[in-house]
Amino acid sequence: MRVRAIWIAWEKQRRTTELAGVLDVPLYRYLFRGPYALRSIVVLAQSFLQLCRKRPEILIVQNPSIVLAAFACFMRSPFRMRVLVDRHSNFKLETLASRKLTFRVFHALSRYSVRRADMTIVTNEYLRDIVRAWGGRAIILPDKLPALDSSRKRDLGPGWHVLYICSYDEDEPLDLVLEAARLLGKARAFIVSGNHSRADRSSLRRRRITWSSRVTYLTPITKCFWHLAMSS
Repeated sequence: MRVRAIWIAWEKQRRTTELAGVLDVPLYRYLFRGPYALRSIVVLAQSFLQLCRKRPEILIVQNPSIVLAAFACFMRSPFRMRVLVDRHSNFKLETLASRKLTFRVFHALSRYSVRRADMTIVTNEYLRDIVRAWGGRAIILPDKLPALDSSRKRDLGPGWHVLYICSYDEDEPLDLVLEAARLLGKARAFIVSGNHSRADRSSLRRRRITWSSRVTYLTPITKCFWHLAMSS
């Protein structure tokens, strides 16, 4: 017996967890750790077996991984299912002209999945237009805001309390945001979420941006949510 829909992911991302919950779609997450080649074989096998068991009418996959997206699109016809790829912003457009084999394979799989998917989900109009230019269909779906517990809110004192939600990806304007933080003057706290070890500190030093004691870097997502509720 076929099920209506399932969601498969190979990475743990809050966006996927939140959207799958809101849509009431069962989420199957495969997180095998090991060398890339072995990991790919294992999670591909797990995903294929799940498709055989559930035979969904609709398959939603998380991209990254680009391999998962291409796999789902390849299986679209044999399993007679519709495929939705939650691509959000994984395009690596800055490497389109690269001659490195890694990026050439990435973009070949990227365009294949865009053309073959019934729908590609992105986060803004610019990426939607790219998908359409490549022959695909796209809709815009921003990240779902987390539920905030307002009962825990308390007075943090005078001044601005700022939380910057940062992924530390190449397109994040971290240096400009920290530069702008200087304009706040009397800000009591400036919080940056995410894995701060990914930040390019040498670039910030070249721009003479110091890592002020007033700037705090958070990794745990629960702390990030709490500060989001507290922020001005």
